[in-house]
Amino acid sequence: MKKSLLCLAVLVLAGCGSEDDPFDPNACNYAPLTINPSQSTLASPDAGSYFDSLGSTPISKADFSQDICYDLETTAGTITLALDQTNAPVTTANFQGYADSSFYEDTLFHRVISDFMIQGGGYISGLERKPTDAPIINEASNGLKNERGTIAMARTSDPDSATSQFFINHVDNPDLDYIEGESHGYAVFGQVVAGMDIVDSIAGQRTYAVCGFRDVPVTPVFIKSVEVVNCPAP
Repeated sequence: MKKSLLCLAVLVLAGCGSEDDPFDPNACNYAPLTINPSQSTLASPDAGSYFDSLGSTPISKADFSQDICYDLETTAGTITLALDQTNAPVTTANFQGYADSSFYEDTLFHRVISDFMIQGGGYISGLERKPTDAPIINEASNGLKNERGTIAMARTSDPDSATSQFFINHVDNPDLDYIEGESHGYAVFGQVVAGMDIVDSIAGQRTYAVCGFRDVPVTPVFIKSVEVVNCPAP
């Protein structure tokens, strides 16, 4: 059972496709509520190696720095994120660049799995991939762990391949953490400080497989805006 869950994890966090096999939006008509999940087909992507060891020297969520905060307004409600620029400077700056340029507006939470995570920030209506900036280095060794409510970067099997896509952990996911010499991990760079009920709601959406994508919400969940806000008092 654990092995199957780990395989599922890497398929989800690999970013839904390969840069060597770009997704053709003209080949897909993502029309929610028109395709029966049992009738959908899916070509499984090759996500490469997956690392399943637990990291060390954790930093508790209570000890995360809350250097800059954003309201992530979605069609399901608003999620407030506090980003830890102190421990994840490159990843935080990367997210800021996309957020402040309005890149995330009208992108989808295109993969959601209850009791795992919700992933978004890379595709728009029609499951069309948005062009991104260059990938960034993986800061997963920063001590921040993939606990419930934390936000981390999605990537392919290449540790330094993250661009715009991120995920919010619905539960504690220690198998996604860094451990020196064994697991590159997935870089955490902040946490949800308000709106975890919205994350729970999105994670509970009915999903299906469509157009080569797995775990797509039947009713699309869009990001409407990402705006800087004052961080809540500790």
